[in-house]
Amino acid sequence: RLSALIDRRRLSAEQGRVLLHAAELFRSADHAIRIVVGRSRRWPPESEAALQAVERTTGVSALHDALHSEMGAVRSIFDSIFSD
Repeated sequence: RLSALIDRRRLSAEQGRVLLHAAELFRSADHAIRIVVGRSRRWPPESEAALQAVERTTGVSALHDALHSEMGAVRSIFDSIFSD
């Protein structure tokens, strides 16, 4: 769907790249959390051992920081498109 929006010039190539990267990170984190914890959770586990396992599974260190950064980038694009 994002590719279609880029093709139709509803999103810039850069916005599309950022959103595709964020979607991949969010999906990867969700899958890793399910594997490590056994169920879906809104945020990575607080246990240091479980968090390290999720980070190893995703290949992303400092996962909390990466998620917050991506959420900020997504919010910025959303605001630029839907601002008054």
